[in-house]
Amino acid sequence: MSEHEAESRPAGSWSVGQLVIPVDSFDISIICQEVALWFQENKQITAVPVRQGGCIAGLVERNAFFYRYLAGYGREVYSRRSICELMYPDPLIVLASEQVNVVAMRITEERPEALQHGFIVTDNGVCMGIVSGISLLRASAAQMAATLTDLKRTQADLIQSEKMASLGGLVAGIAHEVNTPIGITLTAATLLQEQARDFSTLVSGGVLRKSDILKFVEKSTETSSFIVSNIMRASSLIQSFKQVAVDRSHDQRRRFDLAGYLNELLVSLRPRFKGTLHTARVECESGMVIDSYAGALAQVIINLVMNALDHAFSQDAPGEITISVQATQPENISLKVSDNGCGMSEEVAAKIFEPFFTTRRGQGGTGLGMHIVYNIVNQQLGGRIHIDSSPGSGSRFTLVFPKVAPG
Repeated sequence: MSEHEAESRPAGSWSVGQLVIPVDSFDISIICQEVALWFQENKQITAVPVRQGGCIAGLVERNAFFYRYLAGYGREVYSRRSICELMYPDPLIVLASEQVNVVAMRITEERPEALQHGFIVTDNGVCMGIVSGISLLRASAAQMAATLTDLKRTQADLIQSEKMASLGGLVAGIAHEVNTPIGITLTAATLLQEQARDFSTLVSGGVLRKSDILKFVEKSTETSSFIVSNIMRASSLIQSFKQVAVDRSHDQRRRFDLAGYLNELLVSLRPRFKGTLHTARVECESGMVIDSYAGALAQVIINLVMNALDHAFSQDAPGEITISVQATQPENISLKVSDNGCGMSEEVAAKIFEPFFTTRRGQGGTGLGMHIVYNIVNQQLGGRIHIDSSPGSGSRFTLVFPKVAPG
């Protein structure tokens, strides 16, 4: 994918179907000798799906195949045997319509082996072909570059908007921070592609040594980890900016029961509590219906809960987060998110809503979470927020906003 394509393509139009290398699948009855000859004639193809009847049965990846086929007595053992003995029986299968960044994140978290041997793409149940891990990483990095270009284009408009006047410096900070991981990612992806090409040449030439394999595995693992960490860093920054500059039209205003909605949010957050001693609960009367922006309120609650999990508690002691709601006035709601954690100093509390302020600068913190909360509460919910905290006494974030959102 060229730089021109990366700049001209809309940030939201990146699907894995656009990265597919069309390739016919092997029938599971094909023997390994025929597969070896096919790979030698089609050197640009890195992997091929394997079908059994009308279903996908596996994936044969060039380097893994030749590693076993050319090793020792591999030819003698496998030449006349079915490819099912040298294929991956459980390949990752992705829909053509899925977004590049979503698939990249899923592979990183659930199927990292797909970065090495690729994955299969289908459309309406039909196999379209394969996508290599390198192609996915490069497209993901290019997508972030295109998103950054879009963000820069909106900078002038944001500065002119009174409600977002403070975002002028924020956009510049985001652009500076995102440029670094994007540049590193593109460089590392190119290096990994060169390493894979050199390794494939050794495999096809039949001169592969064990030391070559170990060297390739070590370098590709290190480079892949480097790429993934920088992609996740840039993705986090971009997502944070999108939340800061949220357009009100993207979140539909509606009537909803506040108690039920808050409990639904805690259910969605359960995985974040897994493996910890911490708990969370809601104190809110049922039947308290408000007319507001549910998505915006969810972002506020999630950020406050995650802030408590990240900062308030130690790992070896139980902590509790409480979300309590009161109707202090006929037209207003008072919502408190409190914890019984370590609390914070007066100096930290005074700066907590400032953009890019974080006490975890060297640990991946961006310093945008609480600034996002402040902007959403004040601008979209039409309310206000303040913090009450001291060392050893926990923290209490109090939101006051109207039952009927403005606008």
